[in-house]
Amino acid sequence: MELIYLWVEEYKNIRKQGFNFSGRYRCEYDDVKNELTINENKEYVHIFPDNINVTAIVGENGSGKSSLLELLPYGGESQNTNSLIFLLFKKEDEFIILKPS
Repeated sequence: MELIYLWVEEYKNIRKQGFNFSGRYRCEYDDVKNELTINENKEYVHIFPDNINVTAIVGENGSGKSSLLELLPYGGESQNTNSLIFLLFKKEDEFIILKPS
């Protein structure tokens, strides 16, 4: 299973922000329409074997890197937030959205 996208409505210093974790897909979430768009990147070049995906999270101090990493293990079920958070995964040929109920 591959993590494709994370949307955070509000958590600590992250507000209305989407994070793409795959070069193969470009995702955009419209929070007004509550609509997620997934586009395949036709120019994507993969230099690693298919079962390896390398993603880096970089930024200045205080930009939210640690806050972002705090959210990933909870899959949208973090106890520290009441905001909309969802994760988009791809398993084989199926997209799976994991979000709080």
